[in-house]
Order: sequence, then C-alpha cells, then structure tokens
Amino acid sequence: MPMVQAPTTEAVFEPTPSKRVRQLNSLVQREVASIIRRELEFPRGVLVTVTKAKVADDAESAKIWVSVLPANKGEKVFTIIEKNIRDIQHLLNKKLVMKFVPKLIFRLDDANDKADHIIHVLDSLDPRE
Repeated sequence: MPMVQAPTTEAVFEPTPSKRVRQLNSLVQREVASIIRRELEFPRGVLVTVTKAKVADDAESAKIWVSVLPANKGEKVFTIIEKNIRDIQHLLNKKLVMKFVPKLIFRLDDANDKADHIIHVLDSLDPRE
C-alpha cells in the first residue's frame, strides 16, 4: 500500500486575531488611507486604495497593502509613496495616541493581477474540451 507524504511546504494558518488587534489593524488602515488621500498626489487617472493593514504582534511594525489601478502604474505609485514615507509616518505618529506607533512597511496588493490572470486562463480554455 503506497504511503501518502505530507507536502514539503507547510500551509501557514494564522490564528484569528483578537478584537483589539482587529481594531488596531482597521484604525491603521483607515488613517494611512486618509493620509495618502490627503497628502499625496498621484498621476491623473490612477486609483490608489489601502486594501489591508496588518500590525505585528509586538506593534513595532505594520504592513500596509496598497492596490493600484491601472496595475501598470504600480511602480510609479510606489516611488511616490517611498519618497513620502517619512511624512506619512510622521502624520500617523501625530494622529494615533499610542505608546508606540508601528513603523510602516508598504506592499503592493497584487490580488487584482492574480484575478486577471485567472480570468485570462479561464477565457483561454476551449469549451469543447
């Protein structure tokens, strides 16, 4: 009888965050989005959305996921964000009343690219097969 081997890469399941952590994530997401909307200028026709914020367990850092449409403007948008990251951090530090305000780390949310790729693959399938 053949043995079934466990996959070599383990799936990482994160425990459900506590209510306090969820509230902190939501607060950081909302405030960073507000700062970006008010303080930064992006090229005309570009939509920038803060899709998610995840504050580390020790609250020293927070990963901020940003979605950019059209997707081909992502690099330009990130150049603008990186150029202004100190100002964004400073404004967040002033806005949040916390002992330690997390250091911001921005990431590109590529969920739209993945969805487009899946749609493209599905569209390319021959329905006769």
